[in-house]
Amino acid sequence: MGHVGRVRLLGIDSPEIGLGLETPAPFAVEARHRLTALLHGRYIRLESDGEKTDKYGRRLAYVFRDDGLFVNAEMLRNGLARVNARWRMRRLGELRAAERSAIAARRGIWGRWP
Repeated sequence: MGHVGRVRLLGIDSPEIGLGLETPAPFAVEARHRLTALLHGRYIRLESDGEKTDKYGRRLAYVFRDDGLFVNAEMLRNGLARVNARWRMRRLGELRAAERSAIAARRGIWGRWP
């Protein structure tokens, strides 16, 4: 068992919480809570693809839970992130399919605004 520090989920962007007095973007809090629920108390496996870290020193990775759940795609399926592909990625097709399912079901950020 090891510790890798902060990890940025590769290939997706979720709404930003903001800093200090900034107002969180719509669905930012929901995205954070969902990610916490998906990972809390679980072992994970990280899979790299291309660049290893971002400009903030965070590890870039696809994240898989110990039961095989692809966490990056799950966040997309829940409508709590969108695909962000800055270079060619092995799992881009899988990520785009997950995003399409959220759009079709109008989940999260793809639903109607209040």
